[in-house]
Amino acid sequence: MIEALDVFLARAVGEPCVLLAAEDAAPWCMAIARDAARFPALAVVCPTQARPADDAAFAQWSVRAHYETMLDSLPEWLASEVYLDASLAEAEAATTVARASRPLAEYPFASWLSGSLRRDARLDWLALEQPLLLMWGEACLRPGLDEAERWLMPLRPDAPLMMIRGEAVGVQKANVRYKSFAGARLRPHVEQAVAVAGAVLTWLGAQGVA
Repeated sequence: MIEALDVFLARAVGEPCVLLAAEDAAPWCMAIARDAARFPALAVVCPTQARPADDAAFAQWSVRAHYETMLDSLPEWLASEVYLDASLAEAEAATTVARASRPLAEYPFASWLSGSLRRDARLDWLALEQPLLLMWGEACLRPGLDEAERWLMPLRPDAPLMMIRGEAVGVQKANVRYKSFAGARLRPHVEQAVAVAGAVLTWLGAQGVA
């Protein structure tokens, strides 16, 4: 799937481009952005860490068996964890449930979920040397705002270690800039779209990329 995404970008863009990805899409973009000549900058919003390849519990979990339960809980999840704006949560829930209720709709959903990158995304993040922008919604619960520290100060094999709250951390990556947004949870690029777009353009201009 990484190769498929890489090939698509090569054919659709065909020249160096800046990648911007949110949530579960971020690990995929981190993986292909190791080629800094093709991807001179990367911006990510509330990135998730991918599951380990040996996550047997996840591998054995049946999406189809829990499909109806997941649909029932979707409105509550959107309202409590994804959006602060209740109208956005209601609109997405209605659209998603309508689409997901069609015959055989559980199959593409299962395909998307099982296609999650199963490795620690921070290993790819660690290797990236181009300018990076990390963005977070200040009201985000999972991943919480404190998770940003894990991305700003990832472990490096050659970094002097120190302990913070019982965890070993390395020095901050110098090529990372961080921006958080009030009035947003998991998707600030939706709830605070103008502010996020402005932050990205300002960051790119400062890097001489745009």
